[in-house]
Amino acid sequence: MNTTSGLWQGRAYVLWLISDTAKGLGGSLFGFALPLIALFLTDDPVAAGIVGAVSLTLRLICTLGGGWAADRFHRIGLMIAGALLSFLLAALLLGLTVTDNLAFSSLLVVTSLMSVRGGLFDVAGESALKDLVPAHQVGRAQATNQGRDAVLQLLGGPLGGFLLGAGIWVLAAVMTLSQAVSALFAVLLGRRVSRHGYAGTQPESAPQGTGGMKQALSWLLHRREIRQILFVFTAINLGFGTGMTTVIYSLQQEGYSAAQIGLLSFWLGVSMLLGAMVSPKLIDRFPVGPLSVAGLALATAGFVLVPFMHTLPAIIATLAVCTVLIPLVNAGLLGYFMVATPTSMLGRANSIVQFLAMMAAPLAPLVAGIGLVQIGRTGTLLLSAAVCVLATLMAGLDRGARGIPRAPEWPAYAEKFEVRVS
Repeated sequence: MNTTSGLWQGRAYVLWLISDTAKGLGGSLFGFALPLIALFLTDDPVAAGIVGAVSLTLRLICTLGGGWAADRFHRIGLMIAGALLSFLLAALLLGLTVTDNLAFSSLLVVTSLMSVRGGLFDVAGESALKDLVPAHQVGRAQATNQGRDAVLQLLGGPLGGFLLGAGIWVLAAVMTLSQAVSALFAVLLGRRVSRHGYAGTQPESAPQGTGGMKQALSWLLHRREIRQILFVFTAINLGFGTGMTTVIYSLQQEGYSAAQIGLLSFWLGVSMLLGAMVSPKLIDRFPVGPLSVAGLALATAGFVLVPFMHTLPAIIATLAVCTVLIPLVNAGLLGYFMVATPTSMLGRANSIVQFLAMMAAPLAPLVAGIGLVQIGRTGTLLLSAAVCVLATLMAGLDRGARGIPRAPEWPAYAEKFEVRVS
C-alpha cells in the first residue's frame, strides 16, 4: 500500500494542489471581504445582499454548464483558462480600486464575472484530480484537500480583515498575487501533462446539450450507493448550514461582538484541521461507511446539545468536538464518489453534486431567520438537528452506502454497483 509520501511524490498532484490552494486563498479573501466592501461602498445591507444573491445565482446557473464542459474538453486546459481569467479579474478589481473607480455597479459586474468564471471552470479543475492521482490515493488526496480547506477557513477571516483594514487595494493586490500563483502553477501542470500524459486528461465524447446532463443524472440515480451519498450531502448541507447560521444569528442577537463570534469559526477550523490530519490513515485502515455514519451522528449530537447551552465557550467547545469528523466524512464519501464515477462522466456528476449543495445553501439562512422568529432558537436548532438525523439515517440504513470499505478496496466495491446508462 502506498503511503502519504507516495502522494506527495506525484509532481502533477503537487502542482495541482498549489494552483488550487492559491485560487482558494484568493477566493476565501474575496468571499470574506465582499459583503464588507459592498457595505463600505453603499452603507446599505440590502445592496450587500443583492451582490451575494446575484453571485450565488450566476454560479448556480453556470455550474451545470461547467460540468458538461469538463467532460467535453481538456480538463487541464480548462483549469488553465479559468486560472488566467481569475488573475485578470483580480487585476481588474485592483485597477478599479487604485484608480478610485470602484463603485457598487463595477463591484457587481466584477463579482458577477467571477461567479460565471467559477461556475464554468472550477468543476474541470476539481475533476482533473482523478486524472492525476491513482485510485488508491484519491481518498488521501481528498483528505489533504479537506485539511487545506480548514487552513483557508482559519486564515480567510483574520487575514482578510487585516488586509481590508489596510485598504481595499491591498486586499485586491494580494488577491491578484494569489491568482497569479494559481495561473503559473496551472500552466506548469499543463506543460507536465503534455510532456508525460495522464490517463483521462484527454477529452472524451460527452453527449451534447441537455442529453449529457440527463445521462449523468440517470447514472447517479441508478447507482444505489452514489444516490444515497447525493441525498446525504444535500441533507447535511441544509441541516448543518441552518444550525450554524442559527447559532451565529442568535449570538449576534444576544449582544456578542463580531470578534467573539469569529472565535467560533476559528475553533471550528482548528477542529476540522485536526480531523483532516487523521483522516488519511483512518480511511485507509477502516471501512468508510461506518466511519461516515459515526461522523454524521457526532455532528448531529452537537446540534441536539447546543440548544441547551447559552454561553459562548460551551457552544464553541461542543460544536468543535462534534464537527471533528466532518473532514473524514467529506474525504471518505467524496473520495469514493470520485473513484466510482466514470472518468468520462465525472465533470457532469460533480456539477450535479455542487448544484444540489448550492441549492441548499441559500435555504439555510432563510430557514434560520424564519425559524428564530417563529419557533425561537431552541426550536430552530432542533429542526436543524432533525435534518442532520435524517442524513445520518440515510447513510446508516442503506446497505450500499453503509458498506463502503476502506480506500484501497474502493475500485473493487464500486464494480459491484456498475450500471450502464445510455
